[in-house]
Amino acid sequence: MIYGDELNSFRIKSVLIFVPATDFNEQEYQVICQALKQHGYRIFITSDAVTCCTGSNGMKVRNDVLLANARAANFHALILIGGYGSAAYYNNTVLHRLVKQFGQTNKVLGAICLAPNILLKAGILRGRRYTAFGQVTTITAGETGNYIDSPIVADGTIITGRDSNAANEFITFCLQKMSN
Repeated sequence: MIYGDELNSFRIKSVLIFVPATDFNEQEYQVICQALKQHGYRIFITSDAVTCCTGSNGMKVRNDVLLANARAANFHALILIGGYGSAAYYNNTVLHRLVKQFGQTNKVLGAICLAPNILLKAGILRGRRYTAFGQVTTITAGETGNYIDSPIVADGTIITGRDSNAANEFITFCLQKMSN
């Protein structure tokens, strides 16, 4: 297991990928990781799973950085993988803290499928455009955003994708923003 501060030397070309502990979308994960590796990025997986995350079809992914130890200062970007397991994180304050760190530093912040709803619940999409597979039905003050029915929506350094069918286009937008 790698802890947050040990990653400083990898900061320039490192991407942190949040994966739900269970029921993550395996197709999104594979497409995004493959593209990042092809472009020379080091990938670190973060989750609250102690060892492995399990996808919706049984795929296992090893957790590199415990969610509580992840810090935006150590990475170039944060990408949140979707899937039905993402719904368990809509109100996760530890993940909200991390998302806000990335938002405050203007680093690339990407979320696909149900994961953009985590950004919404964290308040990071206030006044911003976004898309998602499903919209959160219980919104409180400060959690509003401008939902757009589109496969991909980019608003500044925040990129959101609707579903796994948009995964290639989503990661292409993320890579373009990371190269700026």
